Parts: sequence; structure tokens; C-alpha cells
Amino acid sequence: MDALIGQLYDRLQQLSIDVNLVVVSDHGMLDVRNEDSISIAALNLNAADFAWVNEGSQLHIYARPETPANRIDNLQQQLGQQAAARFQVLDRRLRQRYGMQKVTRSGDILLQATAGRRFVNADGDKVSPGGHGYLPEHPDMGALFIASGPAFKTGAQLPTVHNLEVYPALAQIMGLTLIAPIDGKLEGLAQGLVSSEKSQAGYEE
Repeated sequence: MDALIGQLYDRLQQLSIDVNLVVVSDHGMLDVRNEDSISIAALNLNAADFAWVNEGSQLHIYARPETPANRIDNLQQQLGQQAAARFQVLDRRLRQRYGMQKVTRSGDILLQATAGRRFVNADGDKVSPGGHGYLPEHPDMGALFIASGPAFKTGAQLPTVHNLEVYPALAQIMGLTLIAPIDGKLEGLAQGLVSSEKSQAGYEE
């Protein structure tokens, strides 16, 4: 992949126009071992009261419409006692922090596997050797951002930035106006951009 990106970069330099090249990833990856998997079957979830969706690093547990609130609370407490160091039951504060509030898409109960573990449907199920979707503080979850071209400073090394900054940064480079409110704000990535006038020069020549 490094070689292919190198070929792309070299060929872009041969063009008669200046081009900004931006290489990004949406998340990192880390090693996952089968022996560290978490069996959903061993959690003893009651299918009459709950349904669940296994996302690998997360398990969303949905209460069925007729399930009373006290059974949701009881299951959440039960899972908290089973968690040990294998997974975490995200409370309201953590769900708010990570943007996983209780809505139709996210479970009434949300389990987050600790880094390197995956939820599997039953004992013996295999997992891929790499995984993602863990809490963003883990250093291996960091994404990649490398850019080169007339809009970017040469040799600049940026601090850790949020991936929600990529869209407003590229919109600014291309002179586009954001047509709707977004969560991302251009802060850290702005340190890698040249002035607005200079960033547009490559497109005007």
C-alpha cells in the first residue's frame, strides 16, 4: 500500500496543475485473540424479554416493547457483576460522552468490550485477527491523516485532532460553504493549512 500511494504521489507531481493529496483512515486496528472472546451465550440473556445485535466490540441489547423497566435495570446490574475486566456496561454519563445515547439505533443496554476482546455468539466462534470499535482513548484506535499539496504547510506535524475536522478542512480548501450545521470544528487541522488566499492559488493558475 505504501508503494501504491508513492506511485500515486509521483504521478500527481507530473501533472500541469497543483493537486492536494490527502490520505486518511476512519479508525485504527489492534490485535484480537480468539481465547479472549466473550461468549454472548454465557451472558444468559432472556430472549423473551430482549433482543441483541453483536457489533463485535459492542453488544447492543434491546428491550422488547412489553419488557418492564425493572427487568432492564435488573439485567444491567447482572451484566455489571459479570463484566470483570472483559467488558464495560456503559452508563448514562459514558453514553453521553461517546455520543451513544439511548435512541432507536443504540441498545437499552450497551456493552463495550475491553480492547482486544470481541463478543461472539457462542463459545468456539472464531474472530478475525484484528479489530476496532473500542473506546477512542485507546492509542491503537487513532486514525491516519497525511496531506501534501498547495493547501498544506510543508513539514508540519499536527497535534492529535478529531476526525470530524476533516470535512470542514477540505471544504475550506475547496472554497465550499457548509450547507448545514455539523459537529466538526476546524481547530487542530487549521495548524497545517496555509492561508486561505494561498490555498486557492493552485486552483486559479
